[in-house]
Amino acid sequence: PYMAPEQLLGQPTSTRTDQFAFGVLLYEMLTGRHPFGSGALPTTIARTIATDPDPADVPPYLWDIISRAIQKNPEERFQSTADLAEALTSGTLSTPGTKPIGTIGISGTVGTGAFRWWRIHQLIVAWVYWAMVFVAWHVHEWTGRWGILTFFATLVIVIVGANTRFHLAFTASTYPEQLAKQRATVGRLVYAADIGFALLMIGSGLVIVGDHTGWGAVMVAFGLGAALGFLIIEPTTARAAFGEQ
Repeated sequence: PYMAPEQLLGQPTSTRTDQFAFGVLLYEMLTGRHPFGSGALPTTIARTIATDPDPADVPPYLWDIISRAIQKNPEERFQSTADLAEALTSGTLSTPGTKPIGTIGISGTVGTGAFRWWRIHQLIVAWVYWAMVFVAWHVHEWTGRWGILTFFATLVIVIVGANTRFHLAFTASTYPEQLAKQRATVGRLVYAADIGFALLMIGSGLVIVGDHTGWGAVMVAFGLGAALGFLIIEPTTARAAFGEQ
């Protein structure tokens, strides 16, 4: 039941044959069942040779490791046992011709400090943006007839910018193999929201700073902080985590 198709068919074997046995064993440890069924041995052998494994309800990165280890074609399994071990310990997966899952076209990995800091940065910025919604509401009556419109503009920008960052942080921790696609999809949206947030905070702060110096200074400071974030801090964390130029 643990033999690879090439072994069952009397073809040449290699260390990749052992990867198949390990993948079957890991599947059983996680699910309590054999990936190719638990019936009579001839049936299991036939399914091993000819069919795909039954789906397993396991963390995505473990399923990626299992499904690659038990590929029918040995050439489609891990290049070496060391690669398999690295995928298990780091939560990433390399495939021929690509960079590791979890890095998805990036030079770092999900487990690195730079990647974790990038994710923390997304969460911090998102929470700060939402906190400033309350400030925007508190001061909207001091910004003249456009105050309520300014508040709603801030609210819309925060909904877009902050919630998109929460989405990226969630994707990074739960479905890292999809992170590159998600960043490419929402990157411009986040950048536009950051610019809008910074301009609204600085503009509103300058309007009220004469009569309400403290609140005005707070808004200008957060606006400048947001500008510093998307102009310098964000690109730096992205370069460190993803190897971007």
